[in-house]
Amino acid sequence: MDTKGIIAQVWLKEFFPRKDFLIKENALDVLKTMIFLIEQQYPHYKVYTEETIFKNATRIDSIFIFKNDKPIGNIKINWRDSLYEDKFIEVRFSYAPIEDDKQIISRICEILKEESLDKSHIHIKIDASWRNSIDYYLDAGEFLNPLIRELFYGINVEELANAFLRAPQGLLILFGEPGTGKSKLIQYIIGKSQYVLNKEVKILMLKGKNAFKSNADEVSTYIDNDLVILDDFDFVSLTRRNEEVCDIVSTILSVTDGFLPKKAKIIISTNKKLKEIDPALLRPSRLFDILELKPIPKEYFESLCERYPELTPGLELFETARELKVSEILDHIDRKRIVKKDYLTDKTISKRIKAYSKEIGF
Repeated sequence: MDTKGIIAQVWLKEFFPRKDFLIKENALDVLKTMIFLIEQQYPHYKVYTEETIFKNATRIDSIFIFKNDKPIGNIKINWRDSLYEDKFIEVRFSYAPIEDDKQIISRICEILKEESLDKSHIHIKIDASWRNSIDYYLDAGEFLNPLIRELFYGINVEELANAFLRAPQGLLILFGEPGTGKSKLIQYIIGKSQYVLNKEVKILMLKGKNAFKSNADEVSTYIDNDLVILDDFDFVSLTRRNEEVCDIVSTILSVTDGFLPKKAKIIISTNKKLKEIDPALLRPSRLFDILELKPIPKEYFESLCERYPELTPGLELFETARELKVSEILDHIDRKRIVKKDYLTDKTISKRIKAYSKEIGF
């Protein structure tokens, strides 16, 4: 088989999560159905399987399709590379583009497509080059908490996400002190991206200085993904005169210059105020906006509590403050939700409350 053949990659849905050494029933049924279909509808093709035999079961690892003595396709099942807690299984279908075999190849692709991930999922890759990268799928709806949508003073988060994802400009910069909600705002944009772009969205998240150890300075990074996030990118200067970020800035300029038909949306998140930004990044054709995330004023939070009663414990904090960060409010509310510790017969043993007030010591 021609090694330069077409490769179709899908993720089969898995409804029965199992350990590696057990059968994943749903995916296995799909593969068995595919083998049966080929044998019944295309008898002039032969199917061979590579299997692993366990104590009470057999697992299919690969399917080879032959016509006469010539291989025309190979389906490889990467059981050990399952994502999202073994709910999805990677399947690669490699085949040579031969016109005579088009019918059977098209039918196999149809079956895989029917059983693959639908558009309601987001593919996220967190690149940490100092160890193995994390690669997983999430349902878009998990990010769209209506409460999170309201926790940003002065910003209509839903309108921001819609406008940015649809805009011709590709760059959004967020800055603000730690705890002002930059990560939660990014999460909401991620969740909204699937609905706005109407497809399975591929997202690459590069954390802090790991961006320099990964491929943040490669054009392919921004072509292969729909959203690239440089999170905690704490540099006061985003300019080509800054040797540390020069290559990354230059690449961002390259991928936002309008020459590429497909390019990622780029979000840069920083805890520091930017003292200098490359003038080329500020051009209207590139920059969507630079947003400062600010603490929540007391009056605004009081109005939120009228619509979201679950926020009312946070009002206690405003007795001594006129404005507070998102994280301060949510942490305080979470502390109020602590489950009663019925397992403690001596309350002095637990140090959890002291840990919140930074008074813990052993």
